[in-house]
Formats: sequence, structure tokens, C-alpha cells
Amino acid sequence: MPGKLPERWLPLSEFQTWDWTPPETVIAPWLPVGGLALLYGAGGVGKTYLSLACAMSIAEGRSRVPRMHVPRPRRVLYVDGEMQPSQFSERFTKLSRAAPFDGKAAERFAILTHAAFRDGMPDLSQPGRGQDLVWSAAQEHRADVIFLDNVSAIIQTGSPNDEEAMRPFLLWLLKFRRAGLSCVVVHHTGHRKSDEDGPAHARGTSSFNDKVDSAIWVKGERGISKECIPVRLVFTKHRFFVPSNEKGELQSCCFDEADTRCWFREGGADPEAPEWLSRARELHDKGWSNRRIAADEPGMPSYVTIGKWLKEPTLAEMEGKMA
Repeated sequence: MPGKLPERWLPLSEFQTWDWTPPETVIAPWLPVGGLALLYGAGGVGKTYLSLACAMSIAEGRSRVPRMHVPRPRRVLYVDGEMQPSQFSERFTKLSRAAPFDGKAAERFAILTHAAFRDGMPDLSQPGRGQDLVWSAAQEHRADVIFLDNVSAIIQTGSPNDEEAMRPFLLWLLKFRRAGLSCVVVHHTGHRKSDEDGPAHARGTSSFNDKVDSAIWVKGERGISKECIPVRLVFTKHRFFVPSNEKGELQSCCFDEADTRCWFREGGADPEAPEWLSRARELHDKGWSNRRIAADEPGMPSYVTIGKWLKEPTLAEMEGKMA
């Protein structure tokens, strides 16, 4: 855009003379330059593995995650408010085993850890030392992208459910956007009501979802196989792009059961089928209802569980539809 946009109203004829070039993409399809993204999921589902893999991808200029594209390397500041340094280092090492993290990428990757401070990470919910600290670190490192992992650890005063309490934090995030820095916020899912259907939402005020350009739900898939723990990435908000299928699903990520490595692959992996499933399918093909299967056949779970397994497509089937 030539020059600075004047702080006044513009006639359409003048507005249209400006070069409104779409922003570059940091990591496609979900994070543009100056973008704000929310990555959230239940505890232990793999949020940090995913966010760390994305951060490493951006620093390298190549994607470690299928169906995501990184056009060029950029400088990353990863703010870790929760893990012990040994845990962070271990996860970084695991992700580097299959594809080593080279020296040039390492120079573009900086870490700000809570462990460096005697009393932990300064509070980021209010203007002051914490927010100034991260802003200064981003400037000194000349960061293009900032990861904040996670909201529960870096916000120490006020409730995430309180709109007014979260306002200073959200305004601070928008400060990065105005400066042309991209920001990825890692968060937990909120509590779901018993009658609530559809995608899970992030914990706390809806203002998070209002402000972000994209939101990715890291959804734990049904069942756990002996070889891997699958999750699915679901876009619950996508302001400037269209997801690859009607449900907003992107792909599957896999973590091995022993937690000795983490990998992302096309097609994902189907969870191990329960012993009763083949018999349930056989009876279903004969015309039995799910209720009848559950009531009349020994060793069957509830009809609701049967319905989920019989009607819900497998990960491989979903990937086939998306290809």
C-alpha cells in the first residue's frame, strides 16, 4: 500500500485507488502476515506438539504438517508459560528426529520461557511488565510470528470468562496485528453443555473468536490404536479462506503411544476397532436397528455408541473425500 492511509473518511473513488494487495501467507491456509489465530483443544490432546511443529515449520520455511504450506522462512518467538525447559527441549528433539532442524532455522527461532523468571512468567492479561516484556523480546529478536502457549498459563489475573477482564489482553494482541506481526494463541476448550452439539469452543469469552482470523480445534478422535493417537484439525473459524471440506476438517495428526516420536501424515490412522464392531455391522446389514443390537446381542455397548461407530466415517474415508 503506498504511504499511510489518512485518518479520515474516504470517498469510494479514492478508496479504490489504493493498492489493497492481500497480505502474504505465513503458513497456509490459516495464518497471514499480521494475522491472529487461535489453536485450542482439550488437555493432553497434542496442542503443544502441533503448535511447536508449526513454529518450527515457519522458522525453516518448509512445512512439517501435511496440507499446510510455508512459502518462506520467518523469525519466530515462542512464548512458553507452562512447560519445564527439559520437557520443551524433549518435545523439540522428538520433532527433530525425522527431519533435523538446521542451524539457520535455529537462528530464526527464539524462546521466552517462564522458567527464566523467579516468580514465573509476568502476567500478560494487563498492560505492564509482562506485555512490555514480550513486546520488547519480539522487537529485539525481530520476530515475524509470535506463539503464546498457553492462555491459562500466561494470564494470571481476571477470568477468561469475563469480557471486561480479557479486553486489555485482546487489545494487546491487536497491537501485534497493527505492527504486521502474526500471532498464534494456544488455548484450552471450554466446558460443553450436555445438550450442546457441533464443534467445541475455546474456553472463556467469545471475544477470542470474534477477534481471530482463524480458529483450529485440535479434536481428539474416537478410539486409540496401539500404534498412534489420532487427532483431527477442525477449522471453527476461517475468515479469508475456504476449508478443504464442508466440515472445516483439514487432516489428521498422529502421535505414537509410547510418546517417543510425533509425526503428521496424509490419511491419518484409523483407531483400533472394538471387538463387537464386526458383529454389529453384520446385524446392521441384516436390518437390525442400533437399539435392537444393543438390547438383544450380548456384549454390545449402548445403541448411541453403536450408532457412532456404524455411521461415522473413518479417518481414511474422510481423507479420501477431501483429496
